[in-house]
Amino acid sequence: MDPSRVFADGALDGRVALVTGGGTNLGKAAAAELARCGASVVIAGRREEVLTAAAQEIGERCSWAAGDIRDRSAAEQLVATCRERHGRLDFLLNNAGGQYFVPAEGITAKGWRAVQRLNVEGTLAMCEAAFESAMGPAGSGTIVNVTVSPHQGFPAMAHTGAARAAIEAISRELALKWGPE
Repeated sequence: MDPSRVFADGALDGRVALVTGGGTNLGKAAAAELARCGASVVIAGRREEVLTAAAQEIGERCSWAAGDIRDRSAAEQLVATCRERHGRLDFLLNNAGGQYFVPAEGITAKGWRAVQRLNVEGTLAMCEAAFESAMGPAGSGTIVNVTVSPHQGFPAMAHTGAARAAIEAISRELALKWGPE
């Protein structure tokens, strides 16, 4: 794998990272960069074939684990998989998310719940699983929740704007609560 163009070689040697939504797009690119910097990376998502291909492309520092973060027990299992494979979890990148374009007046209850469940509940489940079973007991770790600013709104994306605002609020609250630990 080529050296990082952004960070110093070996900056993450000995670290273990878990990237949700790691099989495609931003998650896959972030996982590749983490691996280039020396981290052992586990990418997570729901589709095994996508994860397998991405892990092969990223290289030997990358493995994968299938799971649906909307299910709390699956989130816990993803963290447990990192600990089983690597003995620890140092960095969680919550990148998994989903939305679709629809005017606010066209959002159905089912669509609203789907976006909230994946983006908000899934992210919170991963944060809690990582902190409770890995980072809290270790006394260290980093959690990054990928989102975009919801403050200006998104045309035809009110449901995702609400989810992003919730993630921002959750991130701030958890940082205050867990930061000292």
